[in-house]
Amino acid sequence: MDLKRAGILGSKQGKGGGYMLRRAPSEVNLAEIVRLFDGAIAAVPCATFKFYERCEECKDEETCSVRHAFLQVRNATVEMLKGDTLEDMVKMETKLRAKKKKVP
Repeated sequence: MDLKRAGILGSKQGKGGGYMLRRAPSEVNLAEIVRLFDGAIAAVPCATFKFYERCEECKDEETCSVRHAFLQVRNATVEMLKGDTLEDMVKMETKLRAKKKKVP
């Protein structure tokens, strides 16, 4: 399991066993989780950071407007995902559930 290898989850066998977080929820950001499950956080391979590949049809990356647009999208997405943690997600879900209960 990728989450276990990444040090996010631990496991315990036997009675009372199962999976548990090895790090505090506030220390696990969503960018880390997305990369573990989906790999690159970019729509085109030339705009990725950790999984870079040159696009076959690209003549010049430095002047490619598509690449530059998707680099901006990727950078904004990564910053947003890095800013949200598992703890933030739990708080948001709690807030949304409370709000849903109040709606008649």
